[in-house]
Amino acid sequence: MKCYNTKIKLLNYLWLSKEKQNGFTLLELLIAMLIVTLFVSLSLEGMLLASLAQIRARDRAEASLKIQQDLAAIRSLAANYTLDTSGDEFKARCNGTWTPPGKSSKQNILDGFSAYINSNLDLLNPSQYTSAASTSSYTFSRTLTPSTTNTNILQITYNVTDPKTSNSLAQLSTEVIPDVAFQCP
Repeated sequence: MKCYNTKIKLLNYLWLSKEKQNGFTLLELLIAMLIVTLFVSLSLEGMLLASLAQIRARDRAEASLKIQQDLAAIRSLAANYTLDTSGDEFKARCNGTWTPPGKSSKQNILDGFSAYINSNLDLLNPSQYTSAASTSSYTFSRTLTPSTTNTNILQITYNVTDPKTSNSLAQLSTEVIPDVAFQCP
């Protein structure tokens, strides 16, 4: 009888242990691993895109700063640009009717001012610069154009582009009036 009781206890144990199984099946584990892998890969892709956007934003901010620095230098030059305001030449320049000796075209205050800007700023601001944020090279351009509506206003257009993709990082159009133009009659 003792042997019979032992067999019954053993069978009961084996039967109950199958009923009370608390583990996961192989299929459940594979599905869980697939879900975790998918979540991790999407998270890493999101982090990569966020990093690239941050680098791009830093490049744009640096390009804008470069433009602001150049514009501040031009405004400083505009404040320091002087002409002899006592003679008829100054009045003619104010009106845009002055013809310099040996030249056939009429000039105004901005003709000398544009040359003054280019001679003083080209050494400070090269056309190519490298971003500190991404170590990429960018093209910096400044275009000086006299205004068509007022002969004493200088229109300045800036553009910073990526030479590899030709995409613009920053643009600005503004106007500058040399201080000497305010002395025009």
